[in-house]
Amino acid sequence: MISQDQITPPKWSLKLLRYFVKERYLEEIEGDMEEEFHKNLDRCSIKKAKLIYCLEVLKLMRPTIIKNLGGDRYGNRYDLVKNNFIVAFRSLKKKKLFTVINVLGLALALTLNAFLFLWVGSEFSYDSFHKHADRTYRVCSNISLAGQDFSSCMAPPPLADKLIREFPEVEDATRIWNWQNISVTHFEESGDPKIYNEDFVFEADSNFFQFFDFKLLQGNPDHILNDKWTVVLSESIAKKYYGNDVLERDDIIGKVIQITLWGNDIMSTVVGIAEDAPQNSHFHYNILLSTYSDPWSTSQAWTDNTYYTYVKLREEVHPGVTEAKFPDFIKVNVAPK
Repeated sequence: MISQDQITPPKWSLKLLRYFVKERYLEEIEGDMEEEFHKNLDRCSIKKAKLIYCLEVLKLMRPTIIKNLGGDRYGNRYDLVKNNFIVAFRSLKKKKLFTVINVLGLALALTLNAFLFLWVGSEFSYDSFHKHADRTYRVCSNISLAGQDFSSCMAPPPLADKLIREFPEVEDATRIWNWQNISVTHFEESGDPKIYNEDFVFEADSNFFQFFDFKLLQGNPDHILNDKWTVVLSESIAKKYYGNDVLERDDIIGKVIQITLWGNDIMSTVVGIAEDAPQNSHFHYNILLSTYSDPWSTSQAWTDNTYYTYVKLREEVHPGVTEAKFPDFIKVNVAPK
């Protein structure tokens, strides 16, 4: 009869244990498991004791106990990075002037890159708040006169209306003109005049707020700037003239300001208040004056470029299609003049 001391655990499970378990744990684990194996022989059959031993070996296959058979790659990598940092730090500490120059250079380069990134992002964001910005264009002119060539971003007064009527691909068009350093008189509640010199006083067609997506805070967008000597104030100018609570009041519409143009003092009626143009708009207004106030707005002179003219093309129309028609259009309308 075989004594219990002669009965050993399964050879394959013992080999597995010795192969996978880390050396620093092996002796203790192997001894404990062999002791437990012999205790199981007293309690149950040999077959069951060996089965329990095998299961316990398999349970030991945990990351904290088994060997890293592929080598301690991550540990080596960590040590390498750590050593590189130590060497770099010692080198920088030894060459202090070199270190200061390099650190300042790196800081300056990163700062300039950040500013460049922000600037490029700002440039590409211009006028993107307009819903149809992708098909809105300003008409510019390349002019040859008396043997000289020059360019202008302005166009004749009748151009906008002609484009709408004669170019099917043009959905809408509008005009603006900018007055600078205009004398504007605001009358206090007491009736006392208060005079300001305002820049960015724009003449604007009546479809200005339908064409562009500037927000009208007060006033009727469908009937605004339809009459002579009517004006829309920017939010900033409205607060400047009437106080910070201007948007909470309903008595601003209908008030009168005096605008001095062509040497004449002309009373103009406030018909609306518009939100200030966003920072990334290519033009900013303080006061919008109806173009009907300007006799030149109905001029049929094709050789006088007076207005910034914008067109909105219909969807899926390429601007080149419209541009290709301009030479013949100019021959018919401009050359005879």
